[in-house]
Amino acid sequence: LQGVARKRGQVVIKITGGGKTSKSIQSHFDYLSREGELTLRDQEGREISGKEALEEHTWSWKYGGPALDETGSRKEAFNIVFSMPEGTDERAVYAATKATAEAEFSGHPWVSVQHFDEPQVHAHVCVRAESMDGQRLNPRKADLQRWRERFAHELRERGIEAEATRRVALLRQERINKPCAAAKLEQRSEPTHPVPI
Repeated sequence: LQGVARKRGQVVIKITGGGKTSKSIQSHFDYLSREGELTLRDQEGREISGKEALEEHTWSWKYGGPALDETGSRKEAFNIVFSMPEGTDERAVYAATKATAEAEFSGHPWVSVQHFDEPQVHAHVCVRAESMDGQRLNPRKADLQRWRERFAHELRERGIEAEATRRVALLRQERINKPCAAAKLEQRSEPTHPVPI
């Protein structure tokens, strides 16, 4: 709870979806690259620019390594967002995102890109569910927490104050800090912020 008390930036990592076929993976590559306008980087640091390169990269995911299951019965890729509060150094967030992906998704093909369309500083990673040696990602809460802790560590390595406090601890701290009057209103199911008349 020390990180909460000190108001360090809380890292956020969310799985926002995932492709079940090469067509849905291609669509996500198009979204990440803003239809080929932004450059994606793969796990080797290679740049993927333009529509043709995106199509070639999708082809490499489909045929380079274990075959994608095109039936749509399981996720073949996970779309993950790494973010920090507004005002955090953008380059540090992107570098920490890539370092986290390198550590956590070793052996899996992945691409990354940073977007600048929201106040929160964030980057995207799309990782293939199956590694080159046939190991599948199956993220659980414990995996997400480990990813958050790694991301926070990588940010601190780059001079950014970051914490990966467990959600339960954040909720507990929120209850402790809540004013007594607000807590009593909530107990009676009354609004804590009444609308002015």
